[in-house]
Amino acid sequence: MVSKLKSWIFFVLMASVILPESPKAEVIDRVIAVVNGKVITLSELAEREGPLVKQAAETFSGVERDKRVAEIRKRVSDSLI
Repeated sequence: MVSKLKSWIFFVLMASVILPESPKAEVIDRVIAVVNGKVITLSELAEREGPLVKQAAETFSGVERDKRVAEIRKRVSDSLI
């Protein structure tokens, strides 16, 4: 009985090492708003704000950069809505 238990434990341990990991869910995009039935996604926001954020990051630094990026994000979000 003990040898069967040891064999079973060995089998389970080996299977967990040998078998590939099960696929994991990955978030590809996020819905940030739904306005009048139209879905607005995070990637859509990022696409529109990208060049503006890049320019702000090159022009400003620290707190001022963060402030400008927040303003850009708000302005672009409002334009999508």
